[in-house]
Amino acid sequence: MKRQPKNLLKSGSLKKRVTFISLNRVTSNKIEKAAVEYAKGLVGADRVWEASELVECDKNLRVAIDFVFGRTLICESSNEAKKLAYDKKVNCRCVTLNGDVFESSGTLTGGSRPTQNSLLLKQKELRSLKQNLDVLIQKERKLNEYIETNRSKCENFKAFRKNIDEKQLELELIKSKMKSSNRFQLQESVSELNQLINASKEEEKKLTKEIENEVKIQADLESKAKNETAFKEETIKKHKNNVDKLKKQLNALLSKIGDMEPRLIDLENQNEELLVERDKLLKNEKEFETNIEEFVAKVANLETILLETREKVSILEKEIEEIKNRIAQQNQHIQALNNQKSDLSKQLFEFQLKAKELDQNITALKQSISQTSVAIHETLNQNTWIEGEEKNFNNPDGIYNFSAMNFKEIKDRMVWLDDSVKKLKRQVNTRAMNMLSQAEDKFNELMKKKKIVESDRNKIQSMIKDLDIEKNEALKISSKKVNTDFGNIFSTLLPGASAKLCLIENKNILQGLEIRVGFGNTWKESLNELSGGQRSLVALSLILSLLLFKPAPIYILDEIDAALDISHTQNIGVMLQTHFRQSQFIIVSLKDGLFSNANVLFKTRFINGISQISRHANENKGNQKENDLPRIGIHQPSLQTPLESRE
Repeated sequence: MKRQPKNLLKSGSLKKRVTFISLNRVTSNKIEKAAVEYAKGLVGADRVWEASELVECDKNLRVAIDFVFGRTLICESSNEAKKLAYDKKVNCRCVTLNGDVFESSGTLTGGSRPTQNSLLLKQKELRSLKQNLDVLIQKERKLNEYIETNRSKCENFKAFRKNIDEKQLELELIKSKMKSSNRFQLQESVSELNQLINASKEEEKKLTKEIENEVKIQADLESKAKNETAFKEETIKKHKNNVDKLKKQLNALLSKIGDMEPRLIDLENQNEELLVERDKLLKNEKEFETNIEEFVAKVANLETILLETREKVSILEKEIEEIKNRIAQQNQHIQALNNQKSDLSKQLFEFQLKAKELDQNITALKQSISQTSVAIHETLNQNTWIEGEEKNFNNPDGIYNFSAMNFKEIKDRMVWLDDSVKKLKRQVNTRAMNMLSQAEDKFNELMKKKKIVESDRNKIQSMIKDLDIEKNEALKISSKKVNTDFGNIFSTLLPGASAKLCLIENKNILQGLEIRVGFGNTWKESLNELSGGQRSLVALSLILSLLLFKPAPIYILDEIDAALDISHTQNIGVMLQTHFRQSQFIIVSLKDGLFSNANVLFKTRFINGISQISRHANENKGNQKENDLPRIGIHQPSLQTPLESRE
């Protein structure tokens, strides 16, 4: 990308002055947003604009536009431009709509006001018209969307109306089916049978009453007169005949009732089924009625909405027509402005071309004059005889009669001589001998340095090998020592258990060791098989075994027994007394298991807003001499009263 402008300039095909911008080398140089907001607040948002934002271009060319116009503001008048250009918070170039340029350095460029309309004003007017056109297009889009939504509501209304008609037809069919069904006939037959049953039951009651009366009369007659046998027999026969007749009638009625009972049961079952069906039909009829009422209400609402939407649509259509007419007028106005803009831009381009041509001609003349003066000066310096022979120049009788000379032949000969000299310079290097000696000296010096570097490399490699050997030996010794201490400490903390560090299969000591824990003769495959307290003891044992390799004079341990049982806590004190005889310990603990193994107890209290520390010698450690330092000191926080707290 960098070579393309150079190639274009070298080719000489450009007849005018051209400025090239490499898109991959320039960076965006825009005014800060805070400065732009400050400028708009100072003179008004409608009186100042960013120049880069007013230029429409492709996205790929935005970097070049920002590079050229990024530090420029367009102002309405010279007062605003002067005010912003000389303000330290803005500090950028300001250009007015009349073409006046105000630099922050203090320079001012301007002139007479152009007679024609300003191109920037036309551009501003065109931009505002485009914005108005975009607003009108958005309004038209919203109106179309509103029409589409109301159109869907109208379609929903038609669907609801159709559904209501279908439901009404279904209701009429159901009513006609109910009338033509066997329900009414069955109900009539059931009512007739009920009437017959009731009549037969009443007749049965009457007969039973008559039988009871006859029996009573017969009993009375038997008790009245025993001697009146003839009268008695007649009356008894008469009443017996009546009783037999009544019994026959009763049996006939009972048999008739017995025959009618299964039919009555069937009719009652059918009646129950019909009642269930009737209830269902009534429910369906009520549901249909409620649905019809809802549909009617929805239809009424939709009709009102439809009327409102039709009115709105008519109003919107009128507005759309007005907007379209306005858009057409705006488009015509924009087209006229575009035509005027294109004419002005063409005129501006022609004027710019003419100005560039004049600038190029002036620069070419200046360059030719300067080159000619330089060539004359060099020629005079190289040829001192010219000063003495200058008086004979252009003498027709002399040898310096330039009017009789063929300058073209002389120029061609001079060009040929210059080419031959250049060719010889390409083939012969005048500085070759000096460069050869310098290269030989440099080569010898580099060879010496190479030998020194190789010897140093060999020494470093041998030293690295020795250090690796010493490192491996030290690792072996330290791993053995740590392994033994690890097993002893773990067996002290957890009696009956053992632990060791083993090499990983097919790996050396540098690639890592693994922890194996055993209980009795059984070794665990993984630490996941251990409990949380056991894993804590394993970790504590490993850390203490590493510390025991190079013991320090003093250790501080903070509640290492927090997650352990009391027995394990007591074993920690025993382990410290056994394995760390050359070191002192300060331990923070809350458990009595460690207190019994401590030489000194330090208790802290917080009483009445004052911290207090008290030292207590452990009576169980009576064999300690007075001048000996305590090996294990335990800090015991205590909480005795509501005013006391742990610190």
